[in-house]
Amino acid sequence: MKKFFLLLVMIFGICNVSYATESGDDASNIDYAESYAEESLDYDLGLYDDSTTSDMKYLYLKGTVEEVGEVFEEKNDYYTFSYQDVKVHIKDQGYNTTKIIRHSLSFYTGIEEMSKPLKKGDKVIVHATISSDGKIQDTAISERDNTNYLVLILVIYSLAIVIIGGKKGVKALVSLVITILAIFYIILPKLIEGVNPLGITTIVSIGITIIVLFIIAGFNKKAVAAILGTTGGILIAGIFAIIFGNLMDLSGISEEAGTLSQQVLYGTEEMVKYDFKGLMYAGIIIGALGACMDVSMSIASALHELKEENNEISVRRMLSAGMNIGKDMMGTMTNTLILAYMGCSMVLVMLLTVTGENLRHVINSEMILEEVLSAIAGSFGLVTTIPFTTLVTSLLMGKR
Repeated sequence: MKKFFLLLVMIFGICNVSYATESGDDASNIDYAESYAEESLDYDLGLYDDSTTSDMKYLYLKGTVEEVGEVFEEKNDYYTFSYQDVKVHIKDQGYNTTKIIRHSLSFYTGIEEMSKPLKKGDKVIVHATISSDGKIQDTAISERDNTNYLVLILVIYSLAIVIIGGKKGVKALVSLVITILAIFYIILPKLIEGVNPLGITTIVSIGITIIVLFIIAGFNKKAVAAILGTTGGILIAGIFAIIFGNLMDLSGISEEAGTLSQQVLYGTEEMVKYDFKGLMYAGIIIGALGACMDVSMSIASALHELKEENNEISVRRMLSAGMNIGKDMMGTMTNTLILAYMGCSMVLVMLLTVTGENLRHVINSEMILEEVLSAIAGSFGLVTTIPFTTLVTSLLMGKR
C-alpha cells in the first residue's frame, strides 16, 4: 500500500513542481516582474553555472507570501500550463530574504485542473538551491505549509482519544506515540542505511506488539495471548507475501524506488543498494500489524471476560467460543483491511474499471500486483491471527 503513514504517512501533499524561470512571453507577467525589479528585489531567474552544481545543496525553507500576481497561461504545441508570480519572504534556517518566484499551478501534463492560486499571507515551503558560498541560487515553491493545520488535527484527535477513552485512552495514545517513534527512529533510519528490511521490520514489529499490548492490557495472560497471536499473524502475512511475491517474480521497484535511490545519493560517495523486494515485504508486515493487534486483543479480551464469569470453563469451551467470536469479526475486519488498501489506491481501482479489453494487461502489471498482494497478504495474516490467538488464550486460561 502506497502510503503512508504511506500514517501515518507520516504526511506529504502533492508536490507542485514550480521553478523560478525567466519571465516568458506573457506581457502582463513581464510588467509584473519588472515592477518588482524597480523595488530592487531579487527576481529569481533560476540561472546558475552548471560547473558548480556538484557543490550545491538543497533545503526546504519556510516562507510567507507577501504579494501575488494574476494567474496566466503558457501554451506549447499540445498542452496549456498555468502559472502565478508570487513575492515570498523567506525566513528560516538563518536565511532572511525576499524572492519573486514563478509558481506552477498545473498538476500533471494532460490534466486541465490546476491547484488553487496562492494569496497574500499564505505559508509555503520553498525548495532552495544553495550554492557553495551559502547563498540561495534558485528557488521553487514546493507546497503550501499546512503544519499548523496538521498540529490542530493531531491535537483534536488526541483530545478525542483521552476524553472518550479516559485512562485507557491515555494508554492508547501513549502506545500510538511509541509505535510512530519506533517506525521513524528505528525502522526508517535502518532501512535508509540499507539494513535487511525484512529482519529489522519483523524484529521491531514484534517489539512494538509486546510494548503496546502490555501497556494497554497490563502484564497478564490476556496480553501474552494477544502478543503471541499478533506475532503469529504478521509472520504468516510475511511468509504468504514472500512465497507469492517470489512466484510472481515481483521486484518491488517502482517510481518511488528510483527517486529514493537518487535522493540518498546526494551527499554520499556511493549509492546505497536497497533490497526493494524486501522493502515491499516489510511494508506488508507493517500494514498488517495494526489489524492483527486489533483482532488478537479483541479475542483475548473476550475470552478473558468469559474466564472471569466462569472460572471452571474448559479449554474446549474457550476454543469454541473464541472461534465463534473470531468468525464474527472476520467478515468486518477483512473488509476493513481490504477497503483501507483500496482507499489508498483509489486511482488504481478506477484504472481497473476503465481498461476494457486491456484489463488482462493492467492486472498483470507489477504496480497492480504489488497492491493486490499487499491487501491479500495482510488480510490472510489477519484471518490466521484468529485461531492463533484463540488457541493460545484457551491454553493459558482454560481449565484442563
